[in-house]
Amino acid sequence: MYAIFENLEQYNAKNLEINNLRGYPNDKGTLNYASENPQQTIDGKYAMRIMAGLEEQFAECEQVETVKFLTWFLIYNYRTKKILLCGYLTIDEIPNYDKLYFTLREFETETEMNDYIEDNNLITEEV
Repeated sequence: MYAIFENLEQYNAKNLEINNLRGYPNDKGTLNYASENPQQTIDGKYAMRIMAGLEEQFAECEQVETVKFLTWFLIYNYRTKKILLCGYLTIDEIPNYDKLYFTLREFETETEMNDYIEDNNLITEEV
């Protein structure tokens, strides 16, 4: 199950509430209950997984069984380093590609994707 939040402020408030309840960050390396930089759902909302034992804390939230997330993605030829396609889609909307020569990478943010392109000297000109 997932709890759905209209905006990032609501999402972060619930994350803080759960962090305080669970004692995060803790000495076992857990910093947060959920990501501080969540992916948006296809309808522009934010979803947080409801872990077993915490259902009561999410009782007032809209809940759904599954969600589709938008993701930043990049498909490039690992031999020539030429980018075939990049963008912001749901996973099932990303077109099929020849896995023999191309690599698919997913990113949480556009900045992370752009940094990867720069760090790996990928060719961004249209092919």
